[in-house]
Amino acid sequence: MSEETKRPVDINEDADMKIAGLEEAGELPEDPATLTEQLEHQTLNGNLDRAKRLGGLLAGMIAAMETEFNRQALAAFAVETGIGQAIDNEFVARTAHSAFYETLRLAAPELEIRLQETGAFSFYYLSMREAPETEDRDIAGRVAETYAVLLGRENESAAVEEGQELFTGYLTKTHEVIEGLSFV
Repeated sequence: MSEETKRPVDINEDADMKIAGLEEAGELPEDPATLTEQLEHQTLNGNLDRAKRLGGLLAGMIAAMETEFNRQALAAFAVETGIGQAIDNEFVARTAHSAFYETLRLAAPELEIRLQETGAFSFYYLSMREAPETEDRDIAGRVAETYAVLLGRENESAAVEEGQELFTGYLTKTHEVIEGLSFV
C-alpha cells in the first residue's frame, strides 16, 4: 500500500482520550437545597419522565438503524448533541442522556459497547471545538469532514455530504422528538 493511499483512521488509537460533551446544558447548582428544589420541580412537572421517554425513543431510533457502525455512531453523536442543544436544564438533559445509553445498552448492546470503546465521539467533539462557527464553515460541516476522515475518505466530497446529511438529519429528528414531548 503506497503512502498516498489513505487508510481509515484507527479510532481506537486514542481510546484513552475522553472529552465531555454535555456542556450545552446548564450547570447544576452547588447548593444542596437548591439542587433538591430543582430536582423536585423537574420531577413534579413531569420533565424527568419526559426525559426518560425521550432517551428511550431516540435509542430505539438508533438501534433500529440497519447500517454500518460509523453511520450509527454519527447518528448517536447527533442525538447526544441535539439533547444538549435543546434541553437547557442539566437534570433533564442528564436524565435523557442516561436513558438513551441505558436503552441502547439493552436494545443494541454491541453498538453501545463499541460507542464506549471507540474514540469517534472525541474526534467529533474536537472537530466542533477546533474553530469558531462561521458562515462558510459550520458545525455540521466540521463534523461531516471528521466523519469522512474516520471512513478514510477525507478527499471524497460524497463522504462529507453523506456525513453532513446524516448529522443534520438526526439532529433535526432529535429536536422534533423533543418538541413533540412538550417539556415544561
